[in-house]
Amino acid sequence: MGEQSNFIIACDLQSRNFKKNVAFTGTNLLASVGNYFVTKTITYESSRDLPVKIAYNDSVSHLLAKRNYSYDSLGRVVSRTQIRGTGTPRADSFGYNSRSELISATLGNDSFAYNYDNIGNRQTATEVGTVF
Repeated sequence: MGEQSNFIIACDLQSRNFKKNVAFTGTNLLASVGNYFVTKTITYESSRDLPVKIAYNDSVSHLLAKRNYSYDSLGRVVSRTQIRGTGTPRADSFGYNSRSELISATLGNDSFAYNYDNIGNRQTATEVGTVF
């Protein structure tokens, strides 16, 4: 006989007339969760179980919002694209130093930069042109 998994593959929860649906991937990661109004669906990278797409749809499958992610070899988010409904997609990017500290970010048209001392304390932050 094969091994029996103790994980839930899918279930429906009913509480105070509010139904929730939950489903998991074959690797027991959350694949979707939803109710009568909105469903969140998560797609993962096949080799590292990192989310590459998160989508929110209404009850008739219209896209409400979506985020796509890409990662570097260390599993750090290096880019993200997000869209709300039928709006214009926004591209974000992130940069890190050798200690995995966030040193740069571009969120749409806004730029951010951070500097750290040798023990990881943030020394300066530049956010949308203002130095702190």
